[in-house]
Amino acid sequence: MSNLRSSLTMRRLGLVALFATTLALAACGSEGIPAEQLGSSAKFAQVASANLEFDYDPLTPKQVVEIADLVVLGEVVGLREGLSASVSVEASQPLTAAELADVNQDLPEGDKISEEDLLEAGREVRLQTTRLRLEVREVLSGDKSVEGTIIEVDVYRAPTTNFETIKATEFRGEALFILEENSGWDPGPGYEFKNRPDGPLWIPFSDGAWFTDTDGSAIGVFASTEDLADEWNKPETVSHIADAIRGAR
Repeated sequence: MSNLRSSLTMRRLGLVALFATTLALAACGSEGIPAEQLGSSAKFAQVASANLEFDYDPLTPKQVVEIADLVVLGEVVGLREGLSASVSVEASQPLTAAELADVNQDLPEGDKISEEDLLEAGREVRLQTTRLRLEVREVLSGDKSVEGTIIEVDVYRAPTTNFETIKATEFRGEALFILEENSGWDPGPGYEFKNRPDGPLWIPFSDGAWFTDTDGSAIGVFASTEDLADEWNKPETVSHIADAIRGAR
């Protein structure tokens, strides 16, 4: 099974176990869908984190200010297909039968993956993201010039999760992201990218993607508030997380 750091430049220890599969993806966004057809941040977090495993050292508020390239608070206003990275079959390590069975045990019967599904035109997908559009209300750390603008944040999802599944969870609401800029990432020979942005490639840290849930509590994509370092003082809301970062500046 192939492994990739949760931060693409590997400046932290967030390890993501990614599964290879074939995916036919449509790169599209939809910011004008009716409110009754929107999903929720909780559903997005559940689907985005499916079949991803993390092992990371939690950041303290002080480390966030020192290490992150950008920390922003704002409103999610849409999503679209993000980055996809694939490698040629000759340069890749295929899944074993046991690894494929492990992936399939969590999938509905109609979505189970065969060995033939793993290959698409001689390539295996190793990484893919969902690109969230964020209207930045406040820059908590980093470049203040993005305040009042819309930036795009790439959130990991497993190659077993297709875009139509994640698109059905599309939501609007408050979010806080602790980000690294990874546009210079080069995983090595044999890799090809789809939807690589011309500008910055913003990727959240493992404990750096937070949304306000319908009950007002903070919900993380790849971490829970219980996983945070003691220095956060048990935050319950996105506002509490933001206040801790402001206090560490």
